[in-house]
Amino acid sequence: MKTPPPLAKEKARESAVKSLRLLDTAPEERFDRITRLAQRMFNVPIVTISLLDNEREWHKSSVGLVPHEFPRKISFLAHALHHDDVMTVGDAAADDRFDDNPLVIDSPGIRFYTACPLLARNGVKIGALCLMDRTPREFNDDDRALLRDLAKIVEHELTGAKLDNMDALTLLSNRDGFEELCQHALNICRRFDKPATLLYFDVGGMTGINARFGRREGDIALKNLGRIMIQTFRASDVIARLGSDEFVVLMTDTTQENAQHALSRLDAAINEYNTSARRGYELSYHCGSLQYKVDIHPSITGLLGAADMAMYERKRQKRKLAH
Repeated sequence: MKTPPPLAKEKARESAVKSLRLLDTAPEERFDRITRLAQRMFNVPIVTISLLDNEREWHKSSVGLVPHEFPRKISFLAHALHHDDVMTVGDAAADDRFDDNPLVIDSPGIRFYTACPLLARNGVKIGALCLMDRTPREFNDDDRALLRDLAKIVEHELTGAKLDNMDALTLLSNRDGFEELCQHALNICRRFDKPATLLYFDVGGMTGINARFGRREGDIALKNLGRIMIQTFRASDVIARLGSDEFVVLMTDTTQENAQHALSRLDAAINEYNTSARRGYELSYHCGSLQYKVDIHPSITGLLGAADMAMYERKRQKRKLAH
């Protein structure tokens, strides 16, 4: 094992890391949604958003990895930040920098590792978006390009306004955050010829809830629906609140038929909530579903518009049957 050498501009780099005021803070959905998406996009068991402190590598977000930090002397990240671009280790057991590293020979048993550096506003490297696997694998130019794109989103969250891409009420993605994440997800689906399905929700009865119980209760209803959706859908699904009573979910590697199973689970969870909450009204929704087709929906904007139309058509048909 080779101990990583000191990095250039170390004092400026450490100052930039500390100025973020993120070290040792709690998990945040704005970062966790990116690691979940990366895990599904690249089909790897471990993804981290890691910052390099003076004595340790610390993970602001991670999936598939329990430790929140590693000593810097055994850190893969400390090697990765010597690179200006993506660093890839196809098989750590065959690399003399890492072959007897405790992270390789013991838990988590890293064999494949790749990382894209994250830059502070002044251009110094503060950390990386990292992918890991317990078996050797290859990582091609297209993979690297996609990882760079996701790393740019992480940089925006690290250095930009905290809630730029989040809905302040539900703490789900807002429209900007959803479109940014989903365009990358659709690129992956197109490249690997994988299906994706968009679910477009219109919450039922919000006008009546606000009028009868007040807007504060209306906000509670929206927050509870968002919470139920997070609990019901997969961790890798991208969930967002687009507007006052409109929610969307993008399910990658999922056909329209399979998405119906998720909707059945959502129905059951909402019914259970309505039975137990007894708040004087019931949560309900109208939903339109649409499967992504690359020749028809070249962008997430077009897919959103088509799903919105499908939702309103479904809503119209229900009203017609009711009369």
